[in-house]
This record gives sequence, C-alpha cells and structure tokens, in this order.
Amino acid sequence: GLFDRVKRAARAIPRAVITGYRGERIAIDQTFYTMQRSRLDQILREAVEENGGVVVHGAQIDDIQVADHGVTLADRTGVVYSGDVVVLATGVDTRLAKALGFGFPPRTAAALRGYVPDTRGDDAYRFYLIRDIFPGYAWAFPCPDQVLNVGVITFEKHRPKRNIRELLRVFVDRTVGGLTDRPGFVRPPRGFQLRTGLRRGPSVADRVLLVGENVDCTYDLS
Repeated sequence: GLFDRVKRAARAIPRAVITGYRGERIAIDQTFYTMQRSRLDQILREAVEENGGVVVHGAQIDDIQVADHGVTLADRTGVVYSGDVVVLATGVDTRLAKALGFGFPPRTAAALRGYVPDTRGDDAYRFYLIRDIFPGYAWAFPCPDQVLNVGVITFEKHRPKRNIRELLRVFVDRTVGGLTDRPGFVRPPRGFQLRTGLRRGPSVADRVLLVGENVDCTYDLS
C-alpha cells in the first residue's frame, strides 16, 4: 500500500532516454518516479512504525543466533532483540549473512553519485553509455526540490583507467553542464559499493531471509 504515498512524494518523469556510444538516442515513453534516497527511507520507516514496528537507530548488530523457537540478535552494547525470523537487508555488507552460513561472490560494482541544481527543469531519466566507462555508464535524472541526481557506475571486472571521482568530474563537465546552469554539487558526492546481477545461491535458511543487495538485486542497467 505504499506506492501511492511514494508517488505523491516523488517526481513523475514521462520518459527515459539512453544515449549510446556514437551519440544515438533511444527514448522510452514510460512514467518513472524519482526521489532522493533519504526521503524514500523516511517513508519506509514511517510505514514500519504505523504498522506496529519499532525502529532502533544506531544499533550495531554483531551476532545472530537461530534456534528452534526463534531468533535473537545482540548489538554491540549487549542489548538483545528477539523474534520469529530475521530479514537481512544489510546492503553490500554480507558479514552477518556469512556468519549464518551463506556464501557470496566478490562485490561487482562501485558507484559515485551527487546532486546538482536542476535549473532547466529537465524531464527525462537519462542514461549515458560512455567509452571511458565501458561497460559502466553514467546517469542524470531530476528529483523533487529542483535537483538532478547524477552519477557514474563501474564494474569490478572491467575497471576503467581513470578513478571513479575523475570519471564523475568529466561527466559533469562535459555532459551535465548541458542540463543545468549551475553544475556544482549541492553537497559532496557519495560513493558506495554495489552487488548486481541477481543471486544464484540460496537466499533462504531456517528463520532467515536475505533481501536487497544481499541477493545482488541491483540490476546492472538501473
């Protein structure tokens, strides 16, 4: 039931445009909904609490014990939490899942993204295939509050010669400058690792479910 709430808070984008290596463009007429990740996280937290959940901030979980009667988790300060099942959504950090017996391949990708002012009111979700980043890509799309989300992604098996910060700088200078009159970042860009391609190993064990990037659910081209 959250989709309507997300749509109300998001910005509706009527199309996607993929720009190829030779400058050719492919347009996809489809409605996309965009927002800053922090706002989406806030909506999810509010929904958890509205449905009786308790959100605990700043609790570093170091240990999970699974037994016949349920699951217990202990944080770094010694506080213990208990429940029927545990859903692990720890992103690229797989330490807890490994401790429960799951195996993982190496991380697959790294990305760097930031926000620049959207001074021209762009109306497309843009992907850019750039030879310097191949087989990675760059992107730019408008979000609420008049900002553009811009970034680049590279893949571990085919690392480009330039580092990812240099690639983002070149992308902003050469391409994003055509979408905004002020291509400077609103705040410093943030880098993060990614697990992509969909998990091929088990994602379920007794009282344990892996979701999100623990199952490599980020699609390579999104």
